[in-house]
Amino acid sequence: PLYGPRSEALGRAALAASRQGRYWDYLQVAFLRSTRRNPAEPPGRWASALGLDLARWRRDLGRRRWRIEMEATVTVAEAVHLPVMPVFLVRRTKGGAVTILL
Repeated sequence: PLYGPRSEALGRAALAASRQGRYWDYLQVAFLRSTRRNPAEPPGRWASALGLDLARWRRDLGRRRWRIEMEATVTVAEAVHLPVMPVFLVRRTKGGAVTILL
């Protein structure tokens, strides 16, 4: 999310994919397909390529939790003066779920 609106949108898209167990897969596809020649490929195309339930993925894009998670990531990155991304912050919840923030 440090790199502006496009990177924030991609972050939300990957988090939405996580609801279907495809977070890392989404990141890999986004990384491999994102090029300087084609920077504006829509995130929904990558979700479709992964076979995600697109209706569910689109609903999950708007989750308030993702905005909060990404704001927390930026706050931590700025607080420790991280010069570049990606940075992975891993947090385990009481229920044993793992949240990975970029």
